[in-house]
Amino acid sequence: MTNSIDFLINSFIVFSFHYISSGYLVLKSQGVKLILKSRVLFYVLGFVLAAVLSFVNLYNIYIAQVMLYFGTAIALMLVVHKADMKMLMLCIIMVSLSHVFNFFSSIIFGTLFWIFSISYSEILVNLIISAFELVLSILLMSIKRFRKGLNLIEKDNYLGLGLSLSGIVFIITGVDNSEKRLSDVSFVALMMGIVISGVGLYLWMRRSLTARYREHLQSQSEEHFKEQLEERDKEIEKQRQSNEFLAKIVHRDNHLMNSLNTAIDACQNADDNAEKSDLFHEIQTMIKERGELIDREQRDTKLLPSTGSLLIDSTINDLFIKAAAHGIDFDMAASAPVSEIIGKYISQTDLQTLLSDHIKDAVIAVEAKGEGSGKILLDLSMQNDNYCITIYDNGVAFEIDTLSKLGMERVTTHAESGGSGIGFMTTFETLKKAYASLIITEFDSTMPFTKSVAFRFDGESSFIIQSHRSEELKEKLTRDDVVIL
Repeated sequence: MTNSIDFLINSFIVFSFHYISSGYLVLKSQGVKLILKSRVLFYVLGFVLAAVLSFVNLYNIYIAQVMLYFGTAIALMLVVHKADMKMLMLCIIMVSLSHVFNFFSSIIFGTLFWIFSISYSEILVNLIISAFELVLSILLMSIKRFRKGLNLIEKDNYLGLGLSLSGIVFIITGVDNSEKRLSDVSFVALMMGIVISGVGLYLWMRRSLTARYREHLQSQSEEHFKEQLEERDKEIEKQRQSNEFLAKIVHRDNHLMNSLNTAIDACQNADDNAEKSDLFHEIQTMIKERGELIDREQRDTKLLPSTGSLLIDSTINDLFIKAAAHGIDFDMAASAPVSEIIGKYISQTDLQTLLSDHIKDAVIAVEAKGEGSGKILLDLSMQNDNYCITIYDNGVAFEIDTLSKLGMERVTTHAESGGSGIGFMTTFETLKKAYASLIITEFDSTMPFTKSVAFRFDGESSFIIQSHRSEELKEKLTRDDVVIL
C-alpha cells in the first residue's frame, strides 16, 4: 500500500511538471499572456490531468503517456481558445521537449548524487529533477534567439521534423522495462508513436522537396537573368544610339510642332481658298517628312531585335517609345521568333494585344513605384521545349487582393495611372484558347527586377505563382486554380 502511494505521488509530480513545462513552452513560444481566469483554468486542468494520469500509470505506462500528450494538448487548447491541427502538433512537440529536459535533469542530478554519495527519498529526487526540468524550460525561453526558434516550429517547414522527433521521444519515454513481454495495449501505443514519427517525416520530406523545387526554379531564374544581363551588356551601345534617336525626334518635333501650329493658325485665318490649299499641302508635307524621318532613324539605329513579325516589331517599337517617354529603360531579348507560336497557338492579333496589355501594365507598375531607374525586359525564348514570353519589371508588386481576383473580375490598383483591369480578363481568355500557362514570379530585393509575368505555351493551361512570400499567399489566397510555389 505504501509503495502504491509513493508511486502515485511520484507520478503526480512528474506528470504535473511535464504539463507545466510543456504548457510554459507553448504559451511563451506563441507570445500568449494569460489573464487570471485562464491562468486558474490552466493549473486546475493540469492538477486534474496529473491526478488521472497517476492512477492510469499504475496499470500501463503507455496509456499514461498517450493521455499526457493529448490531454496536455486539449487542456492548452481550452486555455488559449485555439483548437486546430497545428496547435495539437505544437503541443505534442513541446511535451516531448519537456521529456528531453527531464532526461537531462536526471543525468545532471543523478551524477551529482552519485559523486557526493547523497541519498534522498525517491519522492524528493523526483521533485528536484522535475523542478529543474521547469527551470530549463524557463531558461530556454529567456533566450530570445531560442524563443524565436521554437516559434518557427509552428511553420510547416519545421513542423514535420519536430513531430517526427516527438514520435521517437514518445516511444523512448513510454518504454516500461518491467514488462517481460509487450502487451497488446503497449503494442498499440508503440504503433501510435511510430505513426506520429511517420506523419512528421512525411510532412518534413514534402516541405523539403517543395523547398528544393523552389530553389531549383530560383536557380534557373537567376541563370536566365545572367544570360539576359550578358546580352544586355551587348545592347548598351544600341541603347545609347536609342537615346540619341529619341533626342533627335524630340528636338525636331519641338520645331515641327511650332511650325505646324503656325501653319494651322494661318490656314484657319486665311480667306483665300488658294492660300488655304497651299498651307494645307505644307502641313501635309511636314507630317510626311516627320514620318519618313522617324522611319529612317529607326532603320539606321536598329533599336530592338526583330521578333520575326513586322506587326509585332511595330507594336514593340511603339511600346518602347512609350516606355522611353516615361524615362523607363526598356530592353528586349528575342532568341526565338514569334513564328513558333503564331498560327499554331495564338493569332497575330491576340499576340499583339497580349504584349500591348502587359507591357503597358509594366509601365504603369514602374510609374506607380516612383523610384526612378525603371526597368522593363521583354524576353522571347524557348524554355524546356516550350515557347515562353516573359515580361520583367521593377515596379510595384501585385497586391494579394489583386491576385485573388485576377482573370475573374476587372481589378486594378492603379486606375489613376491608366490601369483599367481589363487586360488580365482578356489574357485569361487568350491563354485558355491557346492552352497556355500563366506564371507570375515575384523576386526578393537581391534581384534586378521585382516580378515577371510569363506566358508559357505548354498545353497545360496552368496558373502558377512563384514568390518569396509564398507562405503568406497560401494563407490568404483561396482560389482553387492557382499553384503557389
